[in-house]
Amino acid sequence: MLAEQVLERIDTGILLLDSSLRIVKCNQALKNLADKACEELCGKPVGEVFPRFAEVRYQHILRECLERGQVRFCSGMIHSAFVLPEDPLRQFRCRQNLQVKRLEDCGQYYVLLQITDISDHFERVFHLKHLIRDLGADYEQARTSGESMRKQAYYDHLTGVYNRAMFMIQLRHDMKQADRNQKLVSVLFLDLDAFKAVNDTYGHAIGDLLLQQVAGRLKACVRSSDTVARFGGDEFAIILTNITEAENVREVAEKIRLSLLAPYDLHGNSLTISASIGFSMYPADSQDPQALIDLADRAMYRVKFSCKNNVACYCDL
Repeated sequence: MLAEQVLERIDTGILLLDSSLRIVKCNQALKNLADKACEELCGKPVGEVFPRFAEVRYQHILRECLERGQVRFCSGMIHSAFVLPEDPLRQFRCRQNLQVKRLEDCGQYYVLLQITDISDHFERVFHLKHLIRDLGADYEQARTSGESMRKQAYYDHLTGVYNRAMFMIQLRHDMKQADRNQKLVSVLFLDLDAFKAVNDTYGHAIGDLLLQQVAGRLKACVRSSDTVARFGGDEFAIILTNITEAENVREVAEKIRLSLLAPYDLHGNSLTISASIGFSMYPADSQDPQALIDLADRAMYRVKFSCKNNVACYCDL
């Protein structure tokens, strides 16, 4: 029949369900979407074959269609996909729109599901959105950051602050800016005292939570123009910009030291921990970014192996 030929030729996947929400009929486009043969589909509950339709909200949609004739449209931008293919790689990029309608035949009601594959459209919109954002970005940022996935490489996955790579990029930028503005830059390096004991006593999950809260306190102690980074383990580094004298840095470092001393509530565990902090100054101590970090690290270790819970400037060593 011509109607059958048309049904098999259209690009939209068709599922026809009876009043028990069992699959009565499907077309070739639907089989292509699902990577399933007709005998795997017909006669079975739709929620058994396609688990998405077993969820409460979709069961409600289907019942509302049967009982009230309510027409629904579900966007793939929000719902992702309704019929997943067997191939996991295709599942990852799969986006589908869903149209739900009621049909009547000889007093019997059916649910007509029309599923349209919009995966290609979704990917084009996704890439266009990121392309527009990247084109609007500063050239230097785009050159150093690259694509959006590469940008993630510059953040510490646990704490959300910058990592060592982005810290170095930012430090070079701030040093150039300081030269233009005739200001100073300072690098602070800090290490938590006895952090290993926290992991040994309470476990790494509590240790990770502590590091996250430490990062939050560090960001709260500095300006938005300053930079906080985690170098690994319990080591953090900070760039302070637009500095006029070393005493300004010492005041900020002392503020950080006191902030970190306040008790932490870690899933019901109340802990306190201190930090050893060292700092160096640009351009007085060095004009090399890595050297500035190394000198601040050296000052920190002087505190670490003397009294802990204190602040030291490299120029005082």
